[in-house]
Amino acid sequence: MIIKVALTFNERDAVSLLNWLARCNARLLRERPSLPLLYATA
Repeated sequence: MIIKVALTFNERDAVSLLNWLARCNARLLRERPSLPLLYATA
């Protein structure tokens, strides 16, 4: 069985969006070091 996924967006734009989100998350963690880590919230 072969499953194909067709992307309906530009890959370059998607990478740019993910990089922007990563920068925002990094800034948020620098500004609020008291935030719990991802796996510490469970």
